[in-house]
Amino acid sequence: MQIRESSINRISDHLGRIKHQVSLRNSIHLYDINIHSEEFFKDLLNRIYGYKLENLNDGYAFTESIDLADSSNGIAFQVTSDKSKKKIVDTVESFYENGTIRDYPTLKILLLGDKPKRHESILLHRNFKFDLKTDVVDFSDLLRAIQKLDATKIHEIEQWIDSELTSNRFGSYMPPTNSDFDKYFNKFLNNEIDSNILFFNAQPSLADCREVFSDEYYLLVHQIYSVFYFSMLDKGNNMNDKLRDKDIYHFKGSSLGDIENQKHNLPAGMATVVERKAFRPGKLQYYSISFTKRDAQHGITFNMWVFLNGRWFFFPKPWQVVRGIYELRNNKGLKTMISIMKFFGLRVKEGTDLTGVFATTVLLSELTKK
Repeated sequence: MQIRESSINRISDHLGRIKHQVSLRNSIHLYDINIHSEEFFKDLLNRIYGYKLENLNDGYAFTESIDLADSSNGIAFQVTSDKSKKKIVDTVESFYENGTIRDYPTLKILLLGDKPKRHESILLHRNFKFDLKTDVVDFSDLLRAIQKLDATKIHEIEQWIDSELTSNRFGSYMPPTNSDFDKYFNKFLNNEIDSNILFFNAQPSLADCREVFSDEYYLLVHQIYSVFYFSMLDKGNNMNDKLRDKDIYHFKGSSLGDIENQKHNLPAGMATVVERKAFRPGKLQYYSISFTKRDAQHGITFNMWVFLNGRWFFFPKPWQVVRGIYELRNNKGLKTMISIMKFFGLRVKEGTDLTGVFATTVLLSELTKK
């Protein structure tokens, strides 16, 4: 139940951020994000409702009044951020007058935001009826539809959205504000909140690892952290016990450029990640978060945290992970073992499967050290 709720909450956060980005960019007359969103919502609607929508604005298949269409189900969508009555009326009239209704009897308008409150519910254009309550779909409607799906499907949608947002189609990286820090890390100081769950929810997906780590590393990094998170939350690593007497948090952060120029205030091991070119170039900030008793000089510190797409993720001791992967990949003994296994007909992918098993085994003890 907690995993299902966590996935729905994350999907809700993503949609909220998209709505904010659309509103912000439209306010300064930048409408390119509306175009990018058509492809995203085509796939999202297909995943939620089982449609087979195609983007009619892709290539030469431009159709006036609609953006997405599914001929097998006879349904069409217009995707827009304009929720004015004029926009809706114009869309319905154009849909009917240009004959699109013959191919797609059902018209829906997907609003990139919240639908307006209206007194009337039905628009009639000749013999075509459009219901503003059910035929105008907003983000709240999408969330309600997602909640009705089974847990596996909800998780798949969450993972897919995570992956899609790494393309930055809805805006560039936005660093965390003071409110983002307080809203999240103060939860760890609340004894009524299970810190183990907070850490579990900070587990990075494959898409998150790809956004932080280079192509050479992110697959193995994700594999190692996936195993690590299961190990970290056992009884011997109860985060509630470690944080029970703490009442304040502190953070330090540095950029990739700071680390490259040796002007950062993070653990020295971060230089190893940069030397191995394991971080993906970009504007990300990497954070060290410490929890202490008020006025105390020492407490407990967790490295490293990254703020991605409006959410915090925890990548424990990345220098240990990167160093281990690098050394294992360049170990002659390991390469010899792989060659022998291949000789005997065992299927082994060098640098992925076998290396991942060894890396996970070797590094897990290092990651869980106090």
